Amino acid sequence: MGVRIINLMGAEMTALLKDRFGERVDVVEVEPDAVVDDELAGDVLLAPGRAAGRPSPAWLADVAQRGVAWVHVAGANVGDVPAVVFDDGRLVTCSRGSMATPISEFVLASILAFEKRFPHSWLSEPIDGWGFQGRLDPSAAPGEPVMRPPLHWGLANLGTLEGKVLGIFGFGSIGRAAAAKALPFGMRVVAVRRSGAPSGMDGVEIVDLPEMAAVADHLVLCAPSTPATERIIDDRVFERTKPTAHLVNVGRGTLVDQDALIRALDEDRLAFASIDTADPEPLPAGHRLYSHPKVHLSPHISWCSPSQQRRTAEIVVGNVESFLDGRPLHGVVDPDNRY
Repeated sequence: MGVRIINLMGAEMTALLKDRFGERVDVVEVEPDAVVDDELAGDVLLAPGRAAGRPSPAWLADVAQRGVAWVHVAGANVGDVPAVVFDDGRLVTCSRGSMATPISEFVLASILAFEKRFPHSWLSEPIDGWGFQGRLDPSAAPGEPVMRPPLHWGLANLGTLEGKVLGIFGFGSIGRAAAAKALPFGMRVVAVRRSGAPSGMDGVEIVDLPEMAAVADHLVLCAPSTPATERIIDDRVFERTKPTAHLVNVGRGTLVDQDALIRALDEDRLAFASIDTADPEPLPAGHRLYSHPKVHLSPHISWCSPSQQRRTAEIVVGNVESFLDGRPLHGVVDPDNRY
């Protein structure tokens, strides 16, 4: 019998693995969080991402310790994977890079929506005729709402990406993809990365967090959730941001001290925030982020695309093949840094 795979990713993955590898694999399909046989054991555990129904940490920890040598998490973030899963030399991988394209597109869409004042630039009722709205500076003065409909035909306070500074916190696959899309717009790109090593990308300068906070017109968060990044975007960061700056969070909600974020918005130390990842998720009814006039809130959907399932499957199948052949795997997670 071949390598035994405990598959929590559904029937399509089971069929794909059996078709690709035949008798080299023995696939046991299990529902996440289901009551499992005490005799269940395997060499490999394939777990879905959070959006697809990742099992509870306790369940995942229990099954991972049943002889499993390698655990693959289909998402790109393993911040909620229990520490015991990394014990005993167990290899943990994730689908790093599979979501870079749709998330980076979402980032650019959020930035453009802010600069072009979408959806507030669109009309649902008549406005005054042709005339001057007044100040052409697209940056609102302190206390003036950034997102407001045009007052007249033919003129509005709209911004541009050209000449603006994009700050990226977390220069992994998503950060690099966002930078690659921003540079052709004429943006200056600065980034913070854990290693501090050069970006290896023309036009992208590596800086520290205080410097990035001070210069960024658009501050994009795409770092993973780790003990080192928890609540790292706090009052000290918002004390340095431009009052005209825009925050975009497509990383994890735990990166941001949300109380500090709301204070910064209320006190005009930050112009706007586009929040795709919050803490907790889902946010409870009545949370201020739902109704704040300086917030665009979306329900953790930046990763979504028609090709996402295929991209994830390609990484999983490629890693299974590498495991069977004794080759290095894609997306190995450092047990200390959890990334």
